[in-house]
Amino acid sequence: MDPLARRKQGEDEASGGRTGLEEGLVLFDAECPMCRACVGFFGRRDRRERLRFVPLETAEGREASARAAVDPRGPGSLVFVDAAGCLKESAAVLGMLSRLGGVWGAMAWAGKGVPRSVADRAYRWVAARRRRWQSPPSGSGKNRKR
Repeated sequence: MDPLARRKQGEDEASGGRTGLEEGLVLFDAECPMCRACVGFFGRRDRRERLRFVPLETAEGREASARAAVDPRGPGSLVFVDAAGCLKESAAVLGMLSRLGGVWGAMAWAGKGVPRSVADRAYRWVAARRRRWQSPPSGSGKNRKR
């Protein structure tokens, strides 16, 4: 496959094509503590309510993930929908930052200077380990009172 066709294919995969999903929709793994923390981060900064968060575990989330061609159990399960379609992995994070505007939009603009392959590799590395990094239940380990 020639490089231009390969690049076009990658863009189609990144955008998810036209899915009919609403702009500003964010699909996330609600069972993942790191994902819930990220949703909290974005939610606190979304004063204009430009983002709508939907857990993948809900009926709406399962239907939307199927339309976005995302495996809800996979490490790249964060999806952000913008005018171009579905953004995944690092593009989803940058799209969400851009949608917030202001200083966050500027950070997204700067983040787009990082090669996509590098940013996605970093995203996948974190995503593959995200469940291991959750806090231990209270009352376990070193913090348990004796």
